[in-house]
Parts: sequence; C-alpha cells; structure tokens
Amino acid sequence: MKKGVFTIMHYLMPKRGILSLHSGCNVGAGEDVTLFFGLSGTGKTTLSTDPRRPLIGDDEHCWGDNGVFNIEGGCYAKCINLQASKEPEIYKAIRFGTVLENVVFDRRTRVVDFDGNDLTENTRASYPIEYIDNARIPCIGPHPNPHPHWWALPGLHGRLSAGRGRCAPRMEMALEPRNWGRGAKQAHGSRLKRCNPIILPSIERWCGIIRCCLGRSM
Repeated sequence: MKKGVFTIMHYLMPKRGILSLHSGCNVGAGEDVTLFFGLSGTGKTTLSTDPRRPLIGDDEHCWGDNGVFNIEGGCYAKCINLQASKEPEIYKAIRFGTVLENVVFDRRTRVVDFDGNDLTENTRASYPIEYIDNARIPCIGPHPNPHPHWWALPGLHGRLSAGRGRCAPRMEMALEPRNWGRGAKQAHGSRLKRCNPIILPSIERWCGIIRCCLGRSM
C-alpha cells in the first residue's frame, strides 16, 4: 500500500510540475528545510526525526511552487535494535495505535524484543506522525535552502549557476544501492535504468523538474 501510493504520486505529480521525492524532511527554527534522500532502510527516518528540528515527514514528500509537503501523514521506522537512549522519539512513538511488523515478542507478556531478528532484520513500526512530539502539523514547509553540503547529492551541486543542464546526464550515470532495508548483508550497485519503476516519467522530465525546484531555492 505504502509504495503503491508513492508510485501513483510519482506518476501524477510530475504532470503538474511537482517533484515527488523518496526522502525524509525536517525544518529548523529559522524555517530552513532539510531533505534526506535514500532508499528504504538507509536512515531517512532516524536522521529526520530530530528533537531539535520539527519533523515534516520521514519518507515521502513533494516539492512544488509553494515549498514541500508530506504525502503520508505517518512514519514507517525500522526498529531492529531500537533503544530509548539512542532514538527516544521513535521509541516513544511505539504505543497503542502503532502497527509493528516482523518483530519478535513474548507471547505471554506481549513484550517486544527489538533486538530479535529471528524472522528478519527488517522489523518495522508504523505510526501517525502526531506520535512524534515535535511533528510539524500540517506537514508542510518552505523551499529547501542551498546548503554547503549539496555536494552529497550526485550531480545536483554541479556548479548550478554555470548550467543546471548537467543534472540530467549525471542522473543517468548515477548508481543506486540495492537491498538496503531488507536484511541484506551486502549492498550492490546497479545503473539507474530508464525502466526503473521508481522513476515513472522520463529521466529528462524528472531532472527538468529538479532544475526548476533548485532554481526556486537559489
């Protein structure tokens, strides 16, 4: 269901000139928005759930003319080896109303063993974003600002003032890791194919929208 909705948004939003993003998102006191990109299981939820920065969303967002907004209205956190001391916001969010997947628990006491990986390391907790104390409601924010670490995104930093057209060819050359978040022991790389199901519009169209979004935030 989760990825199905995101696939639909990935199809519809680019038709409206809106960029759909597999990313976490939070905002600082100065309305500075940060996006955290990555495949499933790479740490978007952990990084975006920061007690010092209100959470806009942990995984799926759109970026349009008026800024960014969250798609889901909830979070889908990995909870293998979860500890209250290391991820207190996520730990506290696991309460009545939260759906746990693949976790090991004592059938008599109903106590969850977050260290248990008998079934898989891909244990999950799904909860409403309101369960995060400092969630930003409604889940919207202004345009992300250019940041000194834009270079962390392949091809997006790329001397934008000298020509944003470099984004598309670099995206086509990009590598994406596989198997993250599924209990895999080793990540593999593969070329970002035009038939990749997560990018339904053409890469040229998708990167054209990226250039427009970056132009708004420059």
